[in-house]
Amino acid sequence: MRVFHLEANLADSECVHRELLRTQPDMDWVPLTSRAALLAALDEELPALVLADRTLPDLDGLEALDLLRIRTLTVPFIFVSGSAGEELAIDTLKSGATDYVLKSRLSRLGPAVRRALTEMWARQERHQAERALEAQRRLLRTLVDAIPDAIYAVDERGRLTMANLALLREARFTAAEALGRPLSDLPLPPALAAEALSDQALLGGDANEVFRERADPQRDGSLRWRATTKALLREAHSDEVTGLVSITRDVTRPKELERELLDISGREQRRLGSDLHDDIGQQLSGILMMMGALKRDIARAAPELVDRIDQLHQLQRAALESVRTLARGLCPIELSQGGLPIALEGLLRQFVHLPRPVCRLEVAGGAPAGLTDEAAVHVFRIAQEALSNAVKHSGASTVVVRLHSLPGLLQLEVTDDGQGMPLATAPTGHPDTGLGMQLMRYRAQMVGGELEFLQTRPGAERTGTRVLLSLALRKNAGESPHAHWMETS
Repeated sequence: MRVFHLEANLADSECVHRELLRTQPDMDWVPLTSRAALLAALDEELPALVLADRTLPDLDGLEALDLLRIRTLTVPFIFVSGSAGEELAIDTLKSGATDYVLKSRLSRLGPAVRRALTEMWARQERHQAERALEAQRRLLRTLVDAIPDAIYAVDERGRLTMANLALLREARFTAAEALGRPLSDLPLPPALAAEALSDQALLGGDANEVFRERADPQRDGSLRWRATTKALLREAHSDEVTGLVSITRDVTRPKELERELLDISGREQRRLGSDLHDDIGQQLSGILMMMGALKRDIARAAPELVDRIDQLHQLQRAALESVRTLARGLCPIELSQGGLPIALEGLLRQFVHLPRPVCRLEVAGGAPAGLTDEAAVHVFRIAQEALSNAVKHSGASTVVVRLHSLPGLLQLEVTDDGQGMPLATAPTGHPDTGLGMQLMRYRAQMVGGELEFLQTRPGAERTGTRVLLSLALRKNAGESPHAHWMETS
């Protein structure tokens, strides 16, 4: 530890040195007797501690203190003087000195130095921590501003505490204009305003976070998809809610790509279904007719071979039925041949051979008006996935598929009395791990519908599952409702 001692009296300097060695044996003692010596020593290396008499021949102690303060703000400066007086000590402390020790009471020097060094080290550590914290804040701010997602945070009263550049640019106001104000008071675009309204519901509710996707209509008629995640901020010890953070990402392009891929897949499935039906199916039909004619000829020429021909004939018929079933699964909906209700009838016929569950279709309102071919395919696929899950995994005795058409609304419901699904109560839009459920949710979003997973008997040992799709349609006042049902057993 390098220590400067400004003292013109060498004997006094020796006394101070000996006294300080009692508590600070590991130090580099530098006695200084003039202004020139002080300036030279400062140019060489800054000290960790400065002791100084009030007066030197060419240097006043307060002037030396000013010279030190110009070079550094952290070095402790202790006056060790023979001049007594409370007023004098107070004046030196007001000038920025760390302490004032009388030469007649050098026993105070050791404790005064320890206290001064401890305070200095504490200041240095605090200063370093503040600099590190400020560097982390700048790094975090830079990272958050570099993210293209709209990010903001509010306190427990909904007042804005942080907003990144992406949100400020979209909202078209500055941070100075917005920080500290409730989001509901700011002139937000409609999409952001809707998100702000949901903040209070989360702040006052039981959930810790929410995830949802929404489609906002644009002026050109297109949709802009947004995925928003909101999470509550809590005190570390009390778990008290202090606010929330919201992150909104524009997922329009991924949604468009997903839709294009799904459309491509659908077109390819329909092409394969058509090829199976029109090519392989027709060839098998021809072979089946030729087999019937061959059977008649063999019955006359070699009756003993009739049984073998019958077996081949049955195998050919089974192969033809398999091809037709595959074709219906790949290309299920032909609106010109009855549309969605007829396609659902064909879907349920695939489970006729099963002893359980009993699968039943109920149609009210007839073929839905205003349902596009694309939407019909998505509705059918949702029914197909829900029905398949119920038959394979629920252990139900009955599964009911209901298609209910109202003016402007279509509802598809698949209900079973089985053991229930683990994710049946998951909130709509939650990124669950079930691929089938994700695909059903995605198909519902593609047609602008709402998909819910519910329990048919909450609290019961076998809760059952109800998959409900609600889809808004174009109204058709000329449609006359009627009811229709079919059962597989």
